[in-house]
Amino acid sequence: MDPGTDATTELRPVREEDHGLLRPFFEEAWGSGGDSTATPSRDSLTGEGASPPAWVFIRDGRAIGFLGTLPVTFVFEGENARQAHWLKGFWVLPEFRNGPVGFLLLKAAMKGLGLVGVSTVALPARRLFESAGLMDLGVLFNRLRILRPSRVLSRVRVDRIPLTAERKWLRWSVFALQRRGIQPMVGAGLRGVTRAWIALRGGWSETLETREGWDEVTSSDLDGVWNAVEGSLRASARRDGAAVLGNYGARPGYRIMTAWDGRRCVGWAVLKEPAGPPDPRLDGLRVACLSDLLFPPGRRGVGLALLEAVDELGFRIDLDAIVCSGSHPALEDVLRRRGYARIPGNVHMMLRTSEAPGAPTDLGDWWLTRGDARSDGAF
Repeated sequence: MDPGTDATTELRPVREEDHGLLRPFFEEAWGSGGDSTATPSRDSLTGEGASPPAWVFIRDGRAIGFLGTLPVTFVFEGENARQAHWLKGFWVLPEFRNGPVGFLLLKAAMKGLGLVGVSTVALPARRLFESAGLMDLGVLFNRLRILRPSRVLSRVRVDRIPLTAERKWLRWSVFALQRRGIQPMVGAGLRGVTRAWIALRGGWSETLETREGWDEVTSSDLDGVWNAVEGSLRASARRDGAAVLGNYGARPGYRIMTAWDGRRCVGWAVLKEPAGPPDPRLDGLRVACLSDLLFPPGRRGVGLALLEAVDELGFRIDLDAIVCSGSHPALEDVLRRRGYARIPGNVHMMLRTSEAPGAPTDLGDWWLTRGDARSDGAF
């Protein structure tokens, strides 16, 4: 629907007094069943402290479109730091999506911002971002660690999971197992195969101490990990203490595992526990997201030790599976060695490369995860 030539319309930056204007819009957007990676976050509401830039499209006193941002620092070659923003919360009410609202919101944001990135799934959104000058760097890999195969095989609703034509055999295989009632036997076999794979291919974890909890690590400890790692990465979102504590430690539902070599923290992993109503595709299964992970790429054993600790945590809190998405080969390598199977990816990372000459355009040169841009709310 066109916003209407007879309607009074306004496109402007969000102001501190816009709580009343935005709250009904956000409530309608959250309840619309849309893609959660594009749904406005409650963090987008302006409140205490400085708010990141955001824009709202208003029609006759009603908000019908919104585009927010999250501040981020991109670091290139370990030394060239650039202040930037993730585009986040891009949403237009359904009855206005065939008009110019989304394009105009994005145009206003691109005019007011410099270097920006975005994580997105839907093809129409990707095309819109490309038309605004963002380059599609590629799709984050997806890896799944099944902790309780029998329960997964018993409950998963494969009829609700979209599969490509070449993978439809999987749907019929699970159907057959469920009809025959042999999921426990097959699940036990899969668990044994996974253990054997980890024993044969996992390599050796370094002799490190692992700890769980935000009270076990300080911002200075996390700074030390980042300082040791950033020089070996071509490009990444900054992951120092302030960034990690701000992105995860200050928000509910995130648990951190840290790896220690003596008194020095050498790596960390952040797990997001499942929350909210269960995914109808999973029929009550508890699936968590390994939102972020950082370790020196040259120390595979640190990554393996962290993933082993994540597995132990997963069993303690009764998880059925853990999903992790990322970009860097060193990250995918340790996930594979710890029994994370590759599944189709769907999150595209895009960057306004015209504002970052020389920035890598191969996603494998970046250290990015689903936790970047807060895209870990759904999978």
